[in-house]
Amino acid sequence: HPFRRMGEHRVGSGPEVEPALLSLVCRELNASRISQGRERITSDLLGAAKVGILADFYDRSLADLPAEVRVFIEDHLLTRTGYRNMVAMDDAFEISGISKEHLAALVDRRLIRVEDRLGAQRIELTHDVLTRTIRKSRDARRARSRELERLERERQEMMRRQRELEEEQE
Repeated sequence: HPFRRMGEHRVGSGPEVEPALLSLVCRELNASRISQGRERITSDLLGAAKVGILADFYDRSLADLPAEVRVFIEDHLLTRTGYRNMVAMDDAFEISGISKEHLAALVDRRLIRVEDRLGAQRIELTHDVLTRTIRKSRDARRARSRELERLERERQEMMRRQRELEEEQE
């Protein structure tokens, strides 16, 4: 269960919890509790809400940023198979549409964090629990892109056929 046990654990150690994500989950669960007229947050409320909470958090974190920022997160901070990936800060700035201001906003919103490793700043998602949500978004974005490409090919083919028919009629 991603909200009960986040991060790696050693024998005898407690669960590692990212404070910003814990706060987010608690705030959203409480809002859901209130809207449903419940007196307490229950495990069934958590189970029903967990996916939506993270998806909403991800979408809100990117809402006022250029589309290139979403693409950067989904294509660079997540591996092809859906795991967190670190990117050198210098490399991030070479990607079109990514600025210091964008990354600072994502850090402030607790979607990403910056760590110093061996003298270089590296960017990564704040927690593994975000990867499923981000992978789902990436897969949906790529599916939409493939569909648009298919529709464009069909449109081009229809236009080509139309020109051929017009030429035959002349």
